[in-house]
Amino acid sequence: MRPIQALFCDLDETLGSDNESSSLSLQQVIPIIRAKYPRLESEQIRHTYTRINSWHWEHFEESPIREIASEVRTRSIIFDVVFRELDIEDASFADEIAYEFEQWRMKTYRCYDDSIPVLRSLHGRIAIVLVTNGNSRMQRWKIEHCDFSPYLDAVFIAQELGFSKPSPFVFQRACKAVNVEPGSVLMVGDSLEKDVQGAQNAGCRAAWMVRNGAASISPDPKPDFIVHGMIEVKNIIERSIS
Repeated sequence: MRPIQALFCDLDETLGSDNESSSLSLQQVIPIIRAKYPRLESEQIRHTYTRINSWHWEHFEESPIREIASEVRTRSIIFDVVFRELDIEDASFADEIAYEFEQWRMKTYRCYDDSIPVLRSLHGRIAIVLVTNGNSRMQRWKIEHCDFSPYLDAVFIAQELGFSKPSPFVFQRACKAVNVEPGSVLMVGDSLEKDVQGAQNAGCRAAWMVRNGAASISPDPKPDFIVHGMIEVKNIIERSIS
């Protein structure tokens, strides 16, 4: 195996749990929405929000949230679309719900227990780069909240770059920043499309992070590795450089 000289890490669902905090936040604001609009069912709100939120992040470069610096404003745009789909015109209420959502999200976001120990162990031995899509302000808050900064050689956030994963440009910029060839990079992330395929298209190796549940028997695209935590990532790297 060619020695791995750099680890590129996704943030959410790889080093930290955003899905969990977002789910808990939505759970907190649904009763507030239903208190004002009792005709709405909880599952109706949850389903509509999940679909629209997913679309905006999956189509980040086409979405109006691409240019928004404030995470609360970003969330307000999403909730405004949700309300409109539910036949509600109430932009000020979308602002209120967005604020409550983000307050809960910041209270409940957590890093996984294995993230810091592995980053600390690898720091100084190989380059470590965070490569994440999403809102710049919120992603940087998560980095500081989890105290990842001391172990990172570079950080690339889609909103700051103007490009998002799976664009090869993101990975090329990251390689240039730490002066490594793509073939010496291991990218780890939870998205087969954005992290695995994006990295492989740029010439990097890729590990698919599956923290919760079983991995697909035949994932497509096929990752170079399937891992269930950062300890397994560390083991792959150490085998390559031993």
